[in-house]
Amino acid sequence: MSATLPLIDVARLASSDPAERHATGRIIRAACLEHGFFHVTGHGIPQGLIDAAPAQTRALFDLAEAAKRAVDKSTSSCNHGYEGLGAPAALPARRGPPPGIWPKNTVFSDFPA
Repeated sequence: MSATLPLIDVARLASSDPAERHATGRIIRAACLEHGFFHVTGHGIPQGLIDAAPAQTRALFDLAEAAKRAVDKSTSSCNHGYEGLGAPAALPARRGPPPGIWPKNTVFSDFPA
């Protein structure tokens, strides 16, 4: 196992060429099997948004408990939101991913799970 995590350009996942999507999928799979993690590039997220994420996270956790409970994960239909100390660590059992979080078949339609 290498000490350096792979850097994977995921922009090719949006390619109209199935071979490009498959090649990227194989690279991601290999990284997950070999390392369990990988760095991502080509995702299209603006650097300013990435840079702002830690401050936004701190701001959320600095809120009063009542304000955090207003965005509690238990009330979310897609498993997003605040989860306080002592909250269950496991997701509730369900079949398939929560609605609305998996990419449309235009990206992964021909890549077997």
